Amino acid sequence: MASSASCTLLLPTLSLAVILLALCARGGEARPPPPLHGVRPLAFDEGYTQIFGSANLALLRDGRRVRLTLDESTGAGFASQDVFLHGFFSAAIKLPADYAAGVVVAFYLSNGDVYEKTHDELDFEFLGNVAAAGRGWLHAVDWIGLDWIGLGGWAGIVRDGKARLIVLFAPWK
Repeated sequence: MASSASCTLLLPTLSLAVILLALCARGGEARPPPPLHGVRPLAFDEGYTQIFGSANLALLRDGRRVRLTLDESTGAGFASQDVFLHGFFSAAIKLPADYAAGVVVAFYLSNGDVYEKTHDELDFEFLGNVAAAGRGWLHAVDWIGLDWIGLGGWAGIVRDGKARLIVLFAPWK
């Protein structure tokens, strides 16, 4: 399976670990990220460590971009080497055009390795393509900010370009 995606690493990184499992129906270069002022680009080896899928991670453009691929047995993932309060990230993720139910493509950020019981996370998930059934891709954006909002969390679902916000847990109600 020839599949790939690229993620532009223009981060002082977030205070979150990063895992990107990417799948691509066709090859090609992603568009360059928008110009940023006051942000120093960070090469992969300056701020990240690969955590799995060594054959599925390729450094591009002098290590300023990374291409992750998904094959029949694994994807690829990486994490920041340090903890940061804020930063910028950009990802170009290509999805298969054909039937792909059961394939989850995700860009996932979490600080669960540091805060096991009260971690924050931000997930961009593509939950399979059921185009043959006339439904297309189901997209989900999950934001769980236990530290940020007391003991609450949110999840947002996007289907056919329409966002829906679902409150999973609201301790104030």
